[in-house]
Amino acid sequence: MSGGRGRYRRCERRWGWRNKPAQWCGWGLSLAVLLFTAAHAGADDGRLPGKFVWTELVTYDMSLSEKFYGPLFDWDFEDHDGYRVAWRGDEAIGGLVHRLRKDPTAKSRWIAYMSVMDIATVKTSLVALDAHMIGDSRQISGLGELAIFADDEGAIFGIIDTAGPDPADYLADIGTWIWIQLFSRDAERASRFYERVGGYQRFDNPRTPGAYLLYREGYARAALSTFAPSDPDAVSNWVPFLRVADIAATLEKSTALGGKTLVAPNPDLYDGRVAMIEAPDGSAVGILVWAPLPEGGAP
Repeated sequence: MSGGRGRYRRCERRWGWRNKPAQWCGWGLSLAVLLFTAAHAGADDGRLPGKFVWTELVTYDMSLSEKFYGPLFDWDFEDHDGYRVAWRGDEAIGGLVHRLRKDPTAKSRWIAYMSVMDIATVKTSLVALDAHMIGDSRQISGLGELAIFADDEGAIFGIIDTAGPDPADYLADIGTWIWIQLFSRDAERASRFYERVGGYQRFDNPRTPGAYLLYREGYARAALSTFAPSDPDAVSNWVPFLRVADIAATLEKSTALGGKTLVAPNPDLYDGRVAMIEAPDGSAVGILVWAPLPEGGAP
């Protein structure tokens, strides 16, 4: 890679919040979103195992994906040594990987990668925990070594041993990743699995049964929630969230670009500041308008 992007500038302001576990609010029977004020992680330039630090879009139509995500979130796309990367300004958002569609019903999907210190050891541990490896280790120049797994419910996630320091914890910029959520048929069981994988501490959501936060070293790294019993066909899935400035405007633009609204904003859910969309390629992401928690408690 050349010029100002000679190395990956992995985001230094996403996917980490520091606060007390009681200060957050659930999405009823679906999402759980943090309401925390972002805080500087300090001067540590080292690794942050357990933090989700990279994403990849596995797409069956690269052009269709780029025509949606590019204008919606102000991303552009470049090839780097044969690896397609989405950028917002000088910040690398994630990779894009093209796959041939063998199943006509298959949809493109985002995969989020958890930072690990020793990928070989973690791979062995995951297999012992009955996780299924669906993508063996591959090395990407300037990024690190990656592998893809599915938990016992089929939720797909990745692990990455990064080539350099992991991104520190800052408030995400508009158009970049801010949070991640696992939707599960049994979030309590799933949380036990991920506790062991990521070395997390688990905290229950005091307001919403069946929802949890995963913490490591004082930072909330992910949330888990249980599907509604009325949705027996729901498929377990990790969904990453992008920060946006305006929910309504983003949904309107998404629709104009061919997207669908999967979860509409609801005034009872974070004051209507969260939603989920599906791109024309079938991939799903959450969108969130971030707001700090008022002094002294939840809004």
